[in-house]
Amino acid sequence: MIPGDSTAASTLDGVPLTTADFAVLGRVALLSGTAAFPERIDHVLDVIRVGAEADACELFLLDPLGAELLLTGCTGPDVAAFCSMERFDVGRGYPGIVAAGGAVLTTRQLQRDPRYLRRDVQALGYHTFVAVPVRRDGRLIGTLHLAWKRPGPAIERGIRLLEAAAPVLATSLSAALADLAGPSSHPGQRSQEDLTDLAERFRRFSGADVASLVMLGPGGRGVARCASTGQKHIICEKLTSEGPEGCQGSANLKRSVVLRGRRTRWPAPCCTLPRGYARVIGVPLLDDARETGLVFLAWRKAPPGPATRCLAPLLTLGRSVAPELRQEEPASALPSVLPPVTSGGTHPLRLQCLGPFTVYIQEKLLHRRTFVRAKAVDLLKMLILHRGRPISRDALAERLWPGVDLEAGARRLHVAMHALRRAVEPDVEGRRWEHVLTRGDTFMLDLGDNCSVDLDAWEDLLGASYRAQASGRPGSEVIDILDRAVALYQGDLFADDLDAEWCIPERQAYRDQYLTTLVRLAVLTAGVDAVDRSLWLLKRASQVDPLREDVQRRLIEALWRAGRADEARRQYAQCVATLRESVGVGPAEATRKIGALLGG
Repeated sequence: MIPGDSTAASTLDGVPLTTADFAVLGRVALLSGTAAFPERIDHVLDVIRVGAEADACELFLLDPLGAELLLTGCTGPDVAAFCSMERFDVGRGYPGIVAAGGAVLTTRQLQRDPRYLRRDVQALGYHTFVAVPVRRDGRLIGTLHLAWKRPGPAIERGIRLLEAAAPVLATSLSAALADLAGPSSHPGQRSQEDLTDLAERFRRFSGADVASLVMLGPGGRGVARCASTGQKHIICEKLTSEGPEGCQGSANLKRSVVLRGRRTRWPAPCCTLPRGYARVIGVPLLDDARETGLVFLAWRKAPPGPATRCLAPLLTLGRSVAPELRQEEPASALPSVLPPVTSGGTHPLRLQCLGPFTVYIQEKLLHRRTFVRAKAVDLLKMLILHRGRPISRDALAERLWPGVDLEAGARRLHVAMHALRRAVEPDVEGRRWEHVLTRGDTFMLDLGDNCSVDLDAWEDLLGASYRAQASGRPGSEVIDILDRAVALYQGDLFADDLDAEWCIPERQAYRDQYLTTLVRLAVLTAGVDAVDRSLWLLKRASQVDPLREDVQRRLIEALWRAGRADEARRQYAQCVATLRESVGVGPAEATRKIGALLGG
């Protein structure tokens, strides 16, 4: 045994929690019910790390087969080193040892322990490590860890915090999966709408930009049905046409497919996926170990943290929904367009523009195939941005078909307008349109009282927050309003079509509003002593737009004030490097002054 190493079922039975410990657990419980899953995990781990005065905190979750532990979250200044290995077989490495034995594992001699397999972490000078099992209903579901660089931390308090936080975290994970699974259906009875909604739940849970769900034919080969949240399918055709044997990137599909980095680095069969994605994950839908389908999740810009951060819950969900999706439909060729969806009603309209564009009629997702023509979708987006205000025929035609002559533009617009109206108001008789109106040579979108668009809700919340702040309302009320606004912002405007040039000014305006909102919320939460959350909000803002130097400066200053000087110096160095690499300039004088104070 390594000197200073300890393995025991529980090392602190009967040791009471301190007031500070209860404060940490209270924040963990509060954060466990908020935000999207990846952000929720980051929140919780950062609170535990700061509460234990540790340098790193990480969570591994067991895959549904019980054979492998997947890195689900990691916080601290050295995330890249901890992410150097994201998967451990049970019994191998510290996560695997804890999972196999079900006991707490501690050491003060991490650098000398050959069982610890992440050499990058050892090279950074980490000395002390604590790992505890995470259980739900008596069953092990993962392991929770803390690590310190200094050799003599309060290791007993770290164990106590992890053992107390683990059940709270386990409950939160179970609740998140229950919400994601949604209502149960009868096997084989899922409609196309159900499949699209399921794909959307996968997307929102993981924070991906787009998700595609594929139902395989008999024997796990060929495509029977397909549903996607975006305009294009994100699917490896080799996997769907030939099964797991057809993809070099999936020696064992049951353990998922994870592609990262530039597309040229992916296995050749997977390069059939569309360009422009930095990460793609394939999650199998397994029914009694048989592949009934696949869900592909794709990110245009890889999110921070481990690539496996959502993988364990998604694999669990894939096994839970697979029996409901069982079918024996004949396989067909991979469809080049999305299948149609029956809307089931015409009113009210609900439009979501922040993030991938989605249209709901009577709370049922309106699929893009319903619009018949792609330009009808672009036309609806343009009318939304001018909602309540007329826009001329010529202006619409010029935006949709730049450089087209007026007569040809008018003809094309007429066709696109007809397709749009038939999609959003299919039951209208006698051309008595209620939403897409014509006034002479102009068109206008009239949503009325029974329809909604998230852009209106966003603007209403921002306006309400400024009014509440100006009238001297309590900070907690303003924080609540801004929390609702941040939750509403699911991504950049029309994130399903980031190449569209006609909406660049509007997209940037909403992004700027979002950044301002994050900073306002960070300032307010710092004022009520929620320093951990304030720092997280500033980090999130800095990731949304790394070139916003004013945001970077606020984050560096906040880290310094919080006593995290090393992290502040690293953030300053990263800011300088990003500015020089991206725009070829150094930081502004105000930023350089902060760097000088930090010794940077």
